[in-house]
Amino acid sequence: MPTSRSKWCARSRINKESMQNPLDSAWSTVTRFSLPFQPAYLDNGWSEERLAPYQGYKHLYWERKDTHKYPSTPYPFLALPAEIRNKIYEFVLVHGAIELAPLHATGKNNGRLRIHHMKRYKREVVPGLKMLRVCKQVNEEATPIFYGQNEFRFSNIYGFDIFAHFTRTIGKRNLALVRKITECYPKPASRPGIRNDGQTGRSITGLWNFETVMRKMGLKVNTHRNGNPARAWTHERTADLMRLEGGLQKYRFVIAEEHLVDPNFDLATVGGLLSHMSWAELAEIRVQVVLLQARVGSWDVFDELYEPGRQNHDEHVGQIVDYLWNCGWEVVHATYDELGRYEVGEDGGSYLAPDM
Repeated sequence: MPTSRSKWCARSRINKESMQNPLDSAWSTVTRFSLPFQPAYLDNGWSEERLAPYQGYKHLYWERKDTHKYPSTPYPFLALPAEIRNKIYEFVLVHGAIELAPLHATGKNNGRLRIHHMKRYKREVVPGLKMLRVCKQVNEEATPIFYGQNEFRFSNIYGFDIFAHFTRTIGKRNLALVRKITECYPKPASRPGIRNDGQTGRSITGLWNFETVMRKMGLKVNTHRNGNPARAWTHERTADLMRLEGGLQKYRFVIAEEHLVDPNFDLATVGGLLSHMSWAELAEIRVQVVLLQARVGSWDVFDELYEPGRQNHDEHVGQIVDYLWNCGWEVVHATYDELGRYEVGEDGGSYLAPDM
């Protein structure tokens, strides 16, 4: 004999077919709320029939089933005042110093150093650049902020190569927007035989490996017809940077402990450090020479192979600093850590006296 409960269930029409239809299910008969109090996904047009193709893809299925209805009209970002839009651009695009060629430390931590800067570049800098592709108006408004308010650094002995490829990649239109550049020493433009470690000759294998890194950074790399890397020197690009209307405002030269200096060349030869600084000054660009030293107690920058030349390095740097100081050039001092990071204030930091 059927009980009252079984009779109620029969009236509720609980069966497999009704359970599959949310509009005609057992729950719809016992709920105290009648339609249109229905699941949100039904309000958004996602019926069970439309959701069926996504049953095998849990993430896509629940993404659609849990969806909520939002206004179809997009948020009027371009209707915001220009000042607010600029603040948003600065928050997304301005990173202070963007290091594209970090200083070396020792062979033991160079890999960690490259990984650190590559991660920062890919995770912090690159994602924000997608904003420049939203539309033409956003591109025109945001591009000057990215290139004008960030400092682009090319600090290590490969810096001149990366600098050349960087200028080629961004093009002259964006190059005219760059305001702050920090470039490595020595200037190899007038020394076609210099190698990546500052010695004579050039390691093609080493440059190939380094160009692999540049390609991962999205930089365009020149190559000869026979496949050998092109020697794209920076002096022509630097000249372009200074000639472009409204271009560079601050130009820093970094002399670190890994750089080999030559006072006879840099103080007396066209194409040396002094001549580059003079060209920049004539273009009314603020020029600084930044002397970088390893942070005391952190690690040894030089391996045993470099120790014999360290005394000569210090003497040569002293000659250059004395000369620049006596001529009234701006020379500042900073330290860098095991990851090649260093800070130089907008006011230049601490100045070095000639006897230091």
